[in-house]
Amino acid sequence: MPTPSRSSPLRWLLLAILALPLAEFAAFIAVALAVGVVQAALGLIALSLLGVVLWQRAREQATGQVRLRLDQSTIQAINLDNVGIARFAAAILLMIPGFITAFAGLLVLIPSVRHTAAGWLRRVAGVAPPPADPDVVDLAPDDWRQVPDPQLKDHRTPGRAHDRVERRPD
Repeated sequence: MPTPSRSSPLRWLLLAILALPLAEFAAFIAVALAVGVVQAALGLIALSLLGVVLWQRAREQATGQVRLRLDQSTIQAINLDNVGIARFAAAILLMIPGFITAFAGLLVLIPSVRHTAAGWLRRVAGVAPPPADPDVVDLAPDDWRQVPDPQLKDHRTPGRAHDRVERRPD
């Protein structure tokens, strides 16, 4: 069976998900060797509890946004730039036991990292970035047409100050 010349992002994502438990175990061993097993275990518990607290605070806002997007059948419209969705994603990553996912969850809470990650995810998924102004409706070329501006009549009365141009003597 021929292999594709380019690896798809989905293939890399699957490989990362499969390798994550091994990487998390290695990270735990490294942290346990540095600070001790009990402290490493307590750190994991504290990070997971932080995730639970963050989940409870972000759940209401994020689930409402997800439901709205699902009702509109535009799941790709969920925006990681949105603080509520970002908190929800960070909470999920923090609740997963492991230092790597906890670090990723904490990174999602930083706005500049979140914007960079959102741009990368859009590029990988092939989704166009949202408009800079939320009040702008971006239409496809087939969805609109140019309409000429109407010609307005000049309703000014002749002989008034706006019709006269006075020259100053040199």
